Amino acid sequence: MRSLPLAVVLLGAALGPACDVLPPGVPVRTAQVPLVPANPGEDTDVAEDPCEGFRQPGCVQTGCPEGQVCQKGQECVPSLCSCDPATGQSVCSLDCGGGTCVDVAAVCEPVPCTLLCPFGFQRDERGCEICRCRTEPRCGCTDDEDCQKVVPGCCPCDLGGHEMAIANDCVDQLAQCPVPPDEVPCIAIDQCTAKVARCVAGECVLQNSL
Repeated sequence: MRSLPLAVVLLGAALGPACDVLPPGVPVRTAQVPLVPANPGEDTDVAEDPCEGFRQPGCVQTGCPEGQVCQKGQECVPSLCSCDPATGQSVCSLDCGGGTCVDVAAVCEPVPCTLLCPFGFQRDERGCEICRCRTEPRCGCTDDEDCQKVVPGCCPCDLGGHEMAIANDCVDQLAQCPVPPDEVPCIAIDQCTAKVARCVAGECVLQNSL
C-alpha cells in the first residue's frame, strides 16, 4: 500500500475528519488530547454534594412557623426520608405521617366558654384555645405609679365590663377583643366604680380612693 506524504495527513487533520481526506482503507487513530486545568495548581476534582439542600418532608420532623400547626391527613406526606449520597435520590417511608403546616385559625373551632379571661385562653397541643384562662403574668410594682385600672374584654365598665388593676409592664399582654366593637353583645349594666389602682405588697390592686 502506498503511503501518503506527511503534508497530506497534516492537511487532513487541519481541514476536518480524516475520512474527508484519506482514501478508503487507510486506518486512522484518534489522538488523545490531555485536559489541562484552566488554572494550574487548582483542584478540579472537587465534586458537589448531591444531597446538598436536602430537607425532610412534612412538618413532623421540622416543625411549623409561628401561627401554624402540623396537621396530618391533609395530604399524603411521608414521615421520614433519606438522601443517597451517591445519586442524590430520596428514599422515603411508605406512610403518610409527615403532616403539613396549616394556619391555627383553619383547624380550631370557636371556644364555647363563659369565662372572662383578661389574658386570653390556654391552648392545647394543636395550638387551639380551650376554655381555661391563661395564668396571669407576674408583673410586680414598687409604687402606685406602676399600676393602672383597666377594663379587659370587649365591653366597657358601663356596659357590663369588669375593672381590674394591672401593672404597666403587663398591659400589652391583655387579650384583645376578637370581634368588632359593633358586634359585641354587651349587657347594659353599669359596673364602673371610683376605685383606683394601687401598689400593695408588690402587686397592683383596686382600692377605694381616699
